[in-house]
Amino acid sequence: MKKLVVLLFAVAFVVCIINVGNAATPNQVRAYISTLENKLGVATRANDHTRVLKLNQMIADQKVRLQAMETVPQAVAPAPMKAAPSTGLFGWGLNTDLAVNYVMDKSIVGLRADLLLPDPLGLGGIIGLQKEAVGYKLGLGYFTGNDTKDVAFRGIPIYLDGVIMFPMGMYLQGGINYLVNRSGSKSGSIGGQVYVGVAGDIGLGSKSFAQIGYSILRTGDSATPRSSKGFDIGIGQMITL
Repeated sequence: MKKLVVLLFAVAFVVCIINVGNAATPNQVRAYISTLENKLGVATRANDHTRVLKLNQMIADQKVRLQAMETVPQAVAPAPMKAAPSTGLFGWGLNTDLAVNYVMDKSIVGLRADLLLPDPLGLGGIIGLQKEAVGYKLGLGYFTGNDTKDVAFRGIPIYLDGVIMFPMGMYLQGGINYLVNRSGSKSGSIGGQVYVGVAGDIGLGSKSFAQIGYSILRTGDSATPRSSKGFDIGIGQMITL
């Protein structure tokens, strides 16, 4: 029984020493160092060299611990703020493009403005490209020149195209058009266009493009049908509004 009591006291003493040695605050560590220094004085006067060496080592360890606890970490400089991504000229975030084209048959010159629309189905991934590789263009234009019979011809078409972007900036574009107004103040009928092109940054702040293809513009007037068709070349610039 006495041995058990002595053993319990010994365990309690060791736990106490460990708790003090692992003090959670600098003040507690300083108090522990002061206690060790008092014991060192006693051991020195008693010429207990073994205990002196042990106490010196314990004091040195606690001073290192105290220094680490008192070291104030340097403030980490905040990372520079990144500029918010641009939302365009007017802050709308709408992707558009503006193009000028020329139909070679009878010198038709046209201007076209498009709203670029993403593909919600992610069809690009299905055909082995990036998901955003497929998109759409909804556009409005104006053209003037001569029709296939060399008669003055002008009108306002609307366009709906699909676009497939390939690596290296190449793309394929094709769709339909409809004349909402034309010479004679009558609407037209369905026409179409198809292009191959290349897009890239030439230093104008966004992508520029050039394309070549074939287009057909025609009226719905059965009495005097009029149309313009031929090889079509165009250049343009993408603009975020």
